[in-house]
Amino acid sequence: MAKASKKSTAKKKAATPKKKATTPKKKPATPRAKKKKASASTTSKKKPAPKPAPKTKAKQRVAPVKKAPPTESEIRERARRIWLECGRPAGRDDENWLEAERQLRDQD
Repeated sequence: MAKASKKSTAKKKAATPKKKATTPKKKPATPRAKKKKASASTTSKKKPAPKPAPKTKAKQRVAPVKKAPPTESEIRERARRIWLECGRPAGRDDENWLEAERQLRDQD
């Protein structure tokens, strides 16, 4: 019986016609959906999670930058201008000097 089974398979092979190599027919063009790019979660490289913003404390008051006190020559020049603007009055040197110091301190 083993011989009969070999013969039947040989007949089947001979009975199958060979197909010609033909070019496939083109199908009518149909619109295709665009492929979506892989998102960051599907890629193998993972980006580190963004760091949360630092917590801010209550507003701190910043001390103003102290300007250097006016020099003696700056006070002298300002006191002279004051003296000239007032019409060169006699005996008011101390008042002009103090006014010049005040103006220079309050400046800026």
